[in-house]
Amino acid sequence: MRYAIFCKAVAVITLISFVVPPRTLIILPLLEHGGAGTAFALMLLSVLALAIIAIAGLWRCRWWGFLAFYGYGIATTLLLGSALIPFVIALAPANARVEGVIALNAVTLVAVAFLQWRYSRTA
Repeated sequence: MRYAIFCKAVAVITLISFVVPPRTLIILPLLEHGGAGTAFALMLLSVLALAIIAIAGLWRCRWWGFLAFYGYGIATTLLLGSALIPFVIALAPANARVEGVIALNAVTLVAVAFLQWRYSRTA
């Protein structure tokens, strides 16, 4: 059970990573525009759903929380281009932010996969 605290820490980091850039505030104006705006709003809603599921599942140390986190991490990286650990990327130089986001998110996903593997072996 010593890995449960790390699961909760990842849940808190996931919450911070979704709250810090206020992406959810633009969903309603996008829905009013229709077309591509609606598609982008639906994409944001799916990322929001993955974040909520990941936070709830990781807080309870459930396998579906890890799976939702992987989906959230990939969607955040590819679709939104934002970091899973938002404050660390501010240390990267401006011309290397894209590569920094990709590298940081990849390392974060691998670390969470290792956490899931270690937690599943002890539970």
